[in-house]
Amino acid sequence: MKIGILGAGIIGQTIGRKWAAAGHDLMFGVRNIKNPKLEELQKEFAAFPNTTTVGSTMDAIAFGEVILIAIPGTAVAGMAQAFGKGLDGKILIDATNKVGGQTLNSVTDLLEHAPQAHVFRAFHTLGWENFANPAMNEQTIDLFYAGPDDNSREVVEQLVADVGLNPIYVGGHEQLDTVDGLTKLWFAMAFGQGKGRRLAFKMMTD
Repeated sequence: MKIGILGAGIIGQTIGRKWAAAGHDLMFGVRNIKNPKLEELQKEFAAFPNTTTVGSTMDAIAFGEVILIAIPGTAVAGMAQAFGKGLDGKILIDATNKVGGQTLNSVTDLLEHAPQAHVFRAFHTLGWENFANPAMNEQTIDLFYAGPDDNSREVVEQLVADVGLNPIYVGGHEQLDTVDGLTKLWFAMAFGQGKGRRLAFKMMTD
């Protein structure tokens, strides 16, 4: 699958490594493709057998069937306004958090400018360390997510599984506050209660 990853920070890189290892074709979309820090990224990902490149934000959006949004949360609205036409109709995964904003997610902003997109909320409730190592105490970490219950959901579930996490569907966009609540819980426990960034979630039923 062709995936555009907007942002080449620790979240985008960590998830990108797992997807590249699973055989997906990637393009990282960045604001400044001449940034010398990207040379190491390109060298690392050149070792994967599939096509992995770095381009502009527009290039990555045009390239990807799925777009992972891993830029600062406060930048998503502007990005959506600038590139909404290219995003429309694609599977979008909002992995950002607008800390201090009225909402943590940017789903409304994305749908305003790309109304036909399939927008999911995922990869925002855990620290990147849990994406790098998605198992703890011999158990797979759960990744709770929300989004439309259509054919695109199967794609997102597979991509979550390709990272090594267990996908747990919470519901549609009416459950955005629910999954965002897990982000707040993660922050409260990881930092407020000093449990550390390797804190993760597991759903258990009888």
